[in-house]
Amino acid sequence: HQGGRRRAAYFRLPGGNVRRVSGTKAAEGLTGRVKNEVSKLAVGKGHYAVALSPKGKLLADLAVLRTQPETFLVETSALAGAEWWAMIKKYVNPRLAQYKDESATYLAIGVYGPKVAAVVARLGVFGYTYATLATAME
Repeated sequence: HQGGRRRAAYFRLPGGNVRRVSGTKAAEGLTGRVKNEVSKLAVGKGHYAVALSPKGKLLADLAVLRTQPETFLVETSALAGAEWWAMIKKYVNPRLAQYKDESATYLAIGVYGPKVAAVVARLGVFGYTYATLATAME
């Protein structure tokens, strides 16, 4: 506890639901199912999105990362994942956008504390420097 207050501490976050969505219509299929414009994401960028049912019911909050021009990683909680992916299977044609469960491949951690930028930079995550991370966190 004290280490996190003075420096930084990390915690493994509860298991999430991670799927890879790829194909020529992956961006179109995801954009039509979430309330954020995923088709405009640049490769290597991501953002928060909300998934709604066709009737406007909130299904899940999502983190969407574009890893390649026609490939996205979509992460949501394990609880919301079942309903969200059932909707994707129902409304997104698998011949145009394929989806694969990659939950076992990924691990989510949270890093908290006043020295987060230094810790993450030291890990070399995404090649960020301390200055870049410290500026982004201000």
